[in-house]
Amino acid sequence: MNKTCGIIAAAILCASISGADAETIKLGYLTDTSGPTQDISKPSLEGFNLYIDRLNKAGGVNGRKIEIDVRDTGIDTARAVATAQEMIAAGSIAIIGLPLSTVQAGVYAAMERNSVPVVAGYPSNIGLVLPPAKANAYATGIVFDLAGYIGGELARDAAPKGKTFVCTSFESPGGIVSCKGAIAAAKAKGFEKAESVMFPIPTRDFRAIAERIVSLKPDVVLLVLGRSRLIAMTPALAAAGYEGAAISMEAGTGDDAVREVAKAAPKIDMWSYTRFVSQGYGEGPQVTALANAAKAAGIKEWIQVHSGGWALGMLMEDVIKRCASPCTSEKFQQALNNTKLDMGGLTGAPIQFSKDDHYGPTTYMLVHYDRAKDAMVPLKGWRNYSSTLPKF
Repeated sequence: MNKTCGIIAAAILCASISGADAETIKLGYLTDTSGPTQDISKPSLEGFNLYIDRLNKAGGVNGRKIEIDVRDTGIDTARAVATAQEMIAAGSIAIIGLPLSTVQAGVYAAMERNSVPVVAGYPSNIGLVLPPAKANAYATGIVFDLAGYIGGELARDAAPKGKTFVCTSFESPGGIVSCKGAIAAAKAKGFEKAESVMFPIPTRDFRAIAERIVSLKPDVVLLVLGRSRLIAMTPALAAAGYEGAAISMEAGTGDDAVREVAKAAPKIDMWSYTRFVSQGYGEGPQVTALANAAKAAGIKEWIQVHSGGWALGMLMEDVIKRCASPCTSEKFQQALNNTKLDMGGLTGAPIQFSKDDHYGPTTYMLVHYDRAKDAMVPLKGWRNYSSTLPKF
């Protein structure tokens, strides 16, 4: 009798272990596929899906499949918060992705009350992830506070003898803090004048904005715009008579868009700076894997946003590997706090999180449009930056 009970107990235990190993991990992915930032959000989700689909086809993570609940919330904060809460109620253990920076603080706050980790993807992230980080807030893309400051520093490379610097962006939290940091850095780099020109998010006609920028007589303009606005703004600057340097923050823009506007504005010297590689430069096993997956999916040219989405997929795999079964929100966050993940060439530094730093050291590459080659050419390779935001 005891022997029989022992056999039954062992069978139950084995079944329990087998069931745990085969559990499905559900994650909620918030995005904007219908609103004003869809041109940024769609390729990021596309890169993420390429990685997760590949992972699930290979059997998942230790036999556990990853289920992604994707919801379009536009850039409506109330809608994003309500949707995130619905996702958690439906079994998601973490919220990832997230559209424009305008919605992020609300989602972070709501999920903190539910003790649920939130991992914002590429490109839009806000400073709550920098040390000392908000308890449940993590990010893999650019943090506007820090990226803006870096852009102000790199402007000196684009205009070595320049005296006047202008940062332009739309009136989102990310755009505002980007230009604030950029102005501080530009002044520290010796620019005599540094100003910002902001505009409402719905703006589509940039002629008046461009004329305002040109009236300030800048030697270099930092463009914190995203893809569609860059394509609209740069020709407007050219039409207004601007002939200086323009440096685009890679916030979902893409090298293809920078090349396009450079051709449309031949007297503007076009630059970009990026945290992730694009098709045409970068090397490593994950760069090759992404290139192969993109080709198989029929993507003509993969850009930095695809790399960022792929990187988020890599992070999810790594965290789930280290999340003991059953993987709960609490265990998922514990794994996040002990992350050091090599990016395989997608960027110049590992994704690295600790209890107090949910962003980690980062690297950026300055890229210049070479008209003779019709290509974006990296300058000086990866540059290292701390996640500690300079005071300004």
